[in-house]
Amino acid sequence: MIDNLWTIEESLWLDGPETYRRQLHPDCVMVFPSPTGILSVERVLASLEGVPRWKNVEMKQRTAKQMRPDMALLNYEALAEREQGPPYHAYCSSVYCLEDDRWRILFHQQTPV
Repeated sequence: MIDNLWTIEESLWLDGPETYRRQLHPDCVMVFPSPTGILSVERVLASLEGVPRWKNVEMKQRTAKQMRPDMALLNYEALAEREQGPPYHAYCSSVYCLEDDRWRILFHQQTPV
């Protein structure tokens, strides 16, 4: 049941703000390296405006665990690239909750490597 979470997770790296509006739980919090910091849903959405998306992401060392029937945890190492700029390398964790038969992201955190 949680296999499709990897597809959702990849879309959050590669797709634009509409994907975030659809997938973020209203109480979602995301934690990014400085200077970005801790973001609420509103700040996540605002931060996406006018920013180039990643052109690709490779997720290595993937682990997925269904913590309970309505909650799952993903952990992975991300290697991502934009059209311009240096590659990005981080360890990531995401928590998803199942609500109304739909998985939505509740928490995401990135630690640069």
